[in-house]
Formats: sequence, structure tokens, C-alpha cells
Amino acid sequence: SHGKAVSIGMAIIAKAGQNFGFCDKDTYIKIINILTKFGLPTFAECSAEQLYYCALSDKKRAGIRVNLIIPREIGNCIIKPTPVSDLLTFIKAGL
Repeated sequence: SHGKAVSIGMAIIAKAGQNFGFCDKDTYIKIINILTKFGLPTFAECSAEQLYYCALSDKKRAGIRVNLIIPREIGNCIIKPTPVSDLLTFIKAGL
């Protein structure tokens, strides 16, 4: 379902955000715990490449860029315009 895909995306973005220094480990863990508490998935049985190709059709994509919504902390996110060419690296950092 769309909700499950959003949950998985949130988990991936939060972990990548932690790995790239946008948020700390506590924020990442809080996000995972909230999703888990509500019975939502936090991972997919897909490769980074499969997720990348799915993300290319996301509504937040604008041509050669995709706007990533990255948590800084609970209730505080940034919008990071990201070249599509960097998206696969970001997804891999979140897996």
C-alpha cells in the first residue's frame, strides 16, 4: 500500500540522513520506533537499484532533481533538492 511505501521511505531517508549528518542516531531510532509502534514496515525486500527506479516516478521529482524531505529531528525536516544522479547513493546509505 501507499502508506507502507511511505513508511519504508521514511525509514530509509532517516537512516541516510543520519549517515550523512543531517540528524543524529537518536532521531533515527525515534522514527523507527514510532513506525514500528504503529505496525508499519521499516524495510523492504528490494535492492537499492529497485528502490531507485521506483523513486524516479515520485511526485517530488522535478526533472533532474528530486526533493528529499530529510529529518533533522522529530518535527523538523529540511527539503534537500538532490540531483537524480545522487539519489542511488542516498538510498544505499539508508539501507
